[in-house]
Amino acid sequence: MPDEPRSLFRSYPRNVEVPIGLAVCLGLIITGLTLPVMSISKLIFWEDRCSIIQGAASMWRAGHYVLAVVLFAFSVVLPNAKLAALGIVWFTPMRPGPLRRTVWWTKALGKWSMLDVFVVAVTIVLSQSKALFDASPRIGLYFFAAGVLASLVLSMWMDHLAERGLSSSEKA
Repeated sequence: MPDEPRSLFRSYPRNVEVPIGLAVCLGLIITGLTLPVMSISKLIFWEDRCSIIQGAASMWRAGHYVLAVVLFAFSVVLPNAKLAALGIVWFTPMRPGPLRRTVWWTKALGKWSMLDVFVVAVTIVLSQSKALFDASPRIGLYFFAAGVLASLVLSMWMDHLAERGLSSSEKA
Protein backbone atom coordinates (compact mmCIF):
# COMPACT_ATOMS: atom_id res chain seq x y z
CA MET A 1 0.00 0.00 0.00
CA PRO A 2 1.80 3.20 -1.18
CA ASP A 3 0.20 5.59 1.36
CA GLU A 4 1.05 3.47 4.40
CA PRO A 5 3.02 5.45 7.02
CA ARG A 6 6.55 4.19 7.32
CA SER A 7 9.67 5.64 8.90
CA LEU A 8 12.94 5.96 7.01
CA PHE A 9 14.46 3.90 9.82
CA ARG A 10 12.10 1.02 8.93
CA SER A 11 12.77 1.52 5.22
CA TYR A 12 16.56 1.52 5.67
CA PRO A 13 17.31 -0.44 8.87
CA ARG A 14 20.92 -1.11 7.86
CA ASN A 15 21.80 2.59 7.46
CA VAL A 16 23.32 2.98 10.93
CA GLU A 17 25.24 6.07 9.76
CA VAL A 18 22.10 8.19 10.17
CA PRO A 19 21.51 7.69 13.94
CA ILE A 20 25.28 7.75 14.52
CA GLY A 21 25.49 10.95 12.45
CA LEU A 22 22.67 12.53 14.46
CA ALA A 23 24.49 11.75 17.72
CA VAL A 24 27.83 13.04 16.38
CA CYS A 25 26.24 16.26 15.07
CA LEU A 26 24.50 16.88 18.38
CA GLY A 27 27.74 16.29 20.29
CA LEU A 28 29.73 18.62 18.02
CA ILE A 29 27.14 21.39 18.19
CA ILE A 30 26.74 21.21 21.98
CA THR A 31 30.52 21.17 22.40
CA GLY A 32 30.84 24.11 20.02
CA LEU A 33 28.20 26.07 21.92
CA THR A 34 29.89 25.61 25.29
CA LEU A 35 33.59 25.95 24.40
CA PRO A 36 35.08 29.39 23.66
CA VAL A 37 34.54 30.42 20.03
CA MET A 38 36.87 33.40 20.16
CA SER A 39 39.23 35.22 22.43
CA ILE A 40 39.47 38.98 22.48
CA SER A 41 42.53 40.70 23.83
CA LYS A 42 42.83 44.42 24.46
CA LEU A 43 46.30 45.85 24.45
CA ILE A 44 48.56 43.32 26.18
CA PHE A 45 46.96 42.99 29.60
CA TRP A 46 43.40 41.80 29.07
CA GLU A 47 42.06 38.70 27.36
CA ASP A 48 38.54 37.33 27.37
CA ARG A 49 37.33 34.06 25.89
CA CYS A 50 33.64 33.55 25.31
CA SER A 51 31.39 30.82 24.06
CA ILE A 52 28.30 31.43 21.95
CA ILE A 53 26.03 30.88 24.95
CA GLN A 54 28.12 33.23 27.12
CA GLY A 55 28.02 35.82 24.35
CA ALA A 56 24.22 35.67 24.12
CA ALA A 57 23.90 35.89 27.91
CA SER A 58 26.32 38.81 28.01
CA MET A 59 24.33 40.66 25.35
CA TRP A 60 21.14 40.06 27.31
CA ARG A 61 22.67 41.41 30.53
CA ALA A 62 23.95 44.47 28.63
CA GLY A 63 20.42 45.22 27.43
CA HIS A 64 20.96 44.19 23.80
CA TYR A 65 17.88 42.00 23.87
CA VAL A 66 17.26 41.78 20.13
CA LEU A 67 20.87 40.77 19.40
CA ALA A 68 20.81 38.25 22.25
CA VAL A 69 17.59 36.68 20.99
CA VAL A 70 18.85 36.58 17.38
CA LEU A 71 22.18 35.02 18.44
CA PHE A 72 20.41 32.49 20.67
CA ALA A 73 17.81 31.65 18.02
CA PHE A 74 20.28 31.17 15.15
CA SER A 75 23.05 29.54 17.19
CA VAL A 76 21.25 27.39 19.73
CA VAL A 77 17.63 26.89 18.70
CA LEU A 78 18.04 26.56 14.92
CA PRO A 79 20.80 23.90 14.78
CA ASN A 80 19.08 21.83 17.48
CA ALA A 81 15.67 22.23 15.81
CA LYS A 82 17.21 20.99 12.57
CA LEU A 83 18.66 17.92 14.31
CA ALA A 84 15.29 17.27 15.97
CA ALA A 85 13.59 17.53 12.55
CA LEU A 86 16.13 15.10 11.08
CA GLY A 87 15.43 12.71 13.97
CA ILE A 88 11.70 13.00 13.31
CA VAL A 89 12.23 12.33 9.60
CA TRP A 90 14.32 9.26 10.40
CA PHE A 91 12.33 7.65 13.23
CA THR A 92 8.69 8.75 12.82
CA PRO A 93 6.39 6.83 10.48
CA MET A 94 4.90 9.31 7.99
CA ARG A 95 2.83 9.26 4.86
CA PRO A 96 4.50 10.68 1.71
CA GLY A 97 2.88 14.14 1.98
CA PRO A 98 3.96 14.91 5.56
CA LEU A 99 7.36 13.34 4.86
CA ARG A 100 7.90 15.68 1.90
CA ARG A 101 6.89 18.72 4.01
CA THR A 102 9.17 17.73 6.90
CA VAL A 103 12.09 17.15 4.55
CA TRP A 104 11.39 20.56 2.97
CA TRP A 105 11.52 22.20 6.43
CA THR A 106 14.81 20.51 7.27
CA LYS A 107 16.22 21.89 4.01
CA ALA A 108 14.92 25.36 4.89
CA LEU A 109 16.48 25.17 8.36
CA GLY A 110 19.75 23.99 6.85
CA LYS A 111 20.01 27.10 4.69
CA TRP A 112 20.32 29.23 7.82
CA SER A 113 22.69 26.90 9.69
CA MET A 114 25.95 28.57 8.67
CA LEU A 115 24.81 32.08 9.61
CA ASP A 116 26.33 31.98 13.09
CA VAL A 117 29.66 30.62 11.89
CA PHE A 118 29.73 33.42 9.31
CA VAL A 119 28.96 36.10 11.93
CA VAL A 120 31.76 34.93 14.25
CA ALA A 121 34.21 34.76 11.33
CA VAL A 122 33.28 38.28 10.18
CA THR A 123 33.67 39.56 13.75
CA ILE A 124 37.16 38.08 13.93
CA VAL A 125 38.16 39.52 10.54
CA LEU A 126 36.80 42.98 11.37
CA SER A 127 38.54 43.03 14.74
CA GLN A 128 41.88 42.33 13.06
CA SER A 129 41.78 45.84 11.61
CA LYS A 130 41.50 47.50 15.03
CA ALA A 131 44.69 48.63 16.70
CA LEU A 132 43.46 48.42 20.31
CA PHE A 133 42.17 44.86 20.37
CA ASP A 134 42.66 41.57 18.65
CA ALA A 135 40.27 38.64 18.24
CA SER A 136 41.18 35.12 17.30
CA PRO A 137 39.15 31.97 16.76
CA ARG A 138 39.10 29.27 19.42
CA ILE A 139 38.30 25.57 19.39
CA GLY A 140 34.57 26.05 19.97
CA LEU A 141 34.17 27.72 16.58
CA TYR A 142 35.69 24.70 14.88
CA PHE A 143 33.48 22.24 16.78
CA PHE A 144 30.39 24.31 16.02
CA ALA A 145 31.28 24.67 12.32
CA ALA A 146 32.01 20.93 12.09
CA GLY A 147 28.64 20.14 13.69
CA VAL A 148 26.79 22.45 11.31
CA LEU A 149 28.63 21.10 8.25
CA ALA A 150 28.10 17.49 9.36
CA SER A 151 24.39 18.17 9.83
CA LEU A 152 24.24 19.65 6.30
CA VAL A 153 25.83 16.49 4.87
CA LEU A 154 23.55 14.27 6.97
CA SER A 155 20.55 16.29 5.83
CA MET A 156 21.50 15.83 2.18
CA TRP A 157 21.95 12.09 2.71
CA MET A 158 18.59 11.76 4.45
CA ASP A 159 16.95 13.84 1.71
CA HIS A 160 18.37 11.38 -0.83
CA LEU A 161 17.05 8.42 1.17
CA ALA A 162 13.63 10.06 1.56
CA GLU A 163 13.37 10.83 -2.17
CA ARG A 164 14.46 7.29 -3.03
CA GLY A 165 11.87 5.90 -0.61
CA LEU A 166 9.15 8.19 -1.94
CA SER A 167 9.99 7.27 -5.54
CA SER A 168 9.84 3.54 -4.82
CA SER A 169 6.54 3.88 -2.91
CA GLU A 170 4.97 5.82 -5.81
CA LYS A 171 6.01 3.07 -8.25
CA ALA A 172 4.37 0.40 -6.13
